[in-house]
Order: sequence, then structure tokens, then C-alpha cells
Amino acid sequence: MHYTQKELAARLHPCDLQPTNDVVLSIDYKQLSLGNNSCGSPPLWEYIIRPRREEFSYALRPWQASMKNPFDQARPQFPVAGGVTIERGKNNRVTLRCMNPAAKIHYTTDGSQPRADSPIYPGEALQLSKGDELNVVARLQNLFGPVSTVRF
Repeated sequence: MHYTQKELAARLHPCDLQPTNDVVLSIDYKQLSLGNNSCGSPPLWEYIIRPRREEFSYALRPWQASMKNPFDQARPQFPVAGGVTIERGKNNRVTLRCMNPAAKIHYTTDGSQPRADSPIYPGEALQLSKGDELNVVARLQNLFGPVSTVRF
């Protein structure tokens, strides 16, 4: 797209926009899709995106038409952290597994989002208490997988 969000919001009609040679890249961490109340019911409560601090990363690489399929080029270059499986055992003991065994699992129990400086899962079951909210994320190098959450 050749326009910033500010330029788009300032114009009532597309014909009022002045074309430029610049390319504006907008990257969204999350996006509300179907059920956004534009033509009917709002989304269900559990699918509403609430404002909160998020951290994510991306990489831009040059690509030329003479290169192979860009998706095939990118796959071997970037590691994937993957998701974390939370298994709840007896007495609120929890074990965590990641689909990528090379990833480190970061966790929090206070409801905050796990980050690179959050504790790393030691590999043995965690003891949680009633009311704890466990948030876990896998990290491989500087790439993070999706956050999984369970409340006890």
C-alpha cells in the first residue's frame, strides 16, 4: 500500500489520496476477523482482542523473480518455536511440552505475558495453586510461538 493509516483516515474518498512512490508496510500482531460487528453480532467474549503489550519479531529479506518460490526460501532459514502443550496432573501439578524440543519454554503464573526474561521451564512438573494463571510460550532463538494460558 502507498498510504499511511493517518493519510487514509484524513481522506473521505480514495480519489483524494495523492499517489507516492513510497511503500507503507503495516504489520499487525493480531487482527479481528469474522464477527467484528460490521454486519451483525459482535464476536464472542473469548475472541475479543483486548489491548495489551505484545512483543513479536519479523524479518525482511530481498527477493528477486529469478529466485525460487519465496516461501520455500524462507522456511529453511527461520526456526519455528511452535506451541506448548500444558498437561495438568494430580494436585495441580503441570508439565509442559513443546512441539520443537530445541525451544525453551518461558512461563509466568501471575497472569502476565511471558517474555524472554521470564522463568524458563525446568523440565519437571510445576506446582500451581488455585487462582494461578499459567501463561507459557516457546522461544527458539529470538522467535516466539503462540502464548497458551490456563487458569487454576
